Amino acid sequence: MRNASLFVRVVQKCLALIGTAVTVISVVLFAVTDREWAAWIAIGGLLAIIISMYLVLREEHAARIKAESERTEVRPPGHRVAFMAPVEYQVNALRQVIAKMTEAGMTEFEYFDLDLMVQKLPRTGTDEVYEPLRGPSCDAGLNQLIALGELQRTKRGGWRIM
Repeated sequence: MRNASLFVRVVQKCLALIGTAVTVISVVLFAVTDREWAAWIAIGGLLAIIISMYLVLREEHAARIKAESERTEVRPPGHRVAFMAPVEYQVNALRQVIAKMTEAGMTEFEYFDLDLMVQKLPRTGTDEVYEPLRGPSCDAGLNQLIALGELQRTKRGGWRIM
C-alpha cells in the first residue's frame, strides 16, 4: 500500500510538471506561429494538470476516510445494542439489584434508579448477548416480580420493594 501511494505521488508530480511545461510551450508556440495544433497541445497540457489535481484530491479523500475510521471508536463485544433479554434473565438481574437496593435502605425506586443500578452493579450470571441491560428494557421482569408479589407499583410510576 505504501509503495502504491509513493507511485501515485510520483505520477501526480510528473503529470503536473509535464502538463505545466506542455501548456506553457504550446501557448508560446501558438502565439508565435499561429498554428492550430499548438492550441490542441495546450489543451492536452491542461488536461494533464487536471488529471494530476484529480489524483491529489482522490488521495486526500482516502487519507481523510482512513483518519476518520481510525478515530472512530471500536466498541468491544457486549457494548452494543443488546438483544432483548428473556424474562428469567431480567428477573435474575432485578433480584440482584433489588437485594442491593434493600441493603442500601431503599424501599422505592424509579426507572432512573433502576437503570443506574443495573448498569453499575456487578451481577452474577450475566450473558454478553443481553448486555448492556437497561432499566427500561426490564419491563417484562418487573411485571413478573409484581405478579410474584416481590414488587408493587407506586402512584408516581415507580416500584415499591415488598
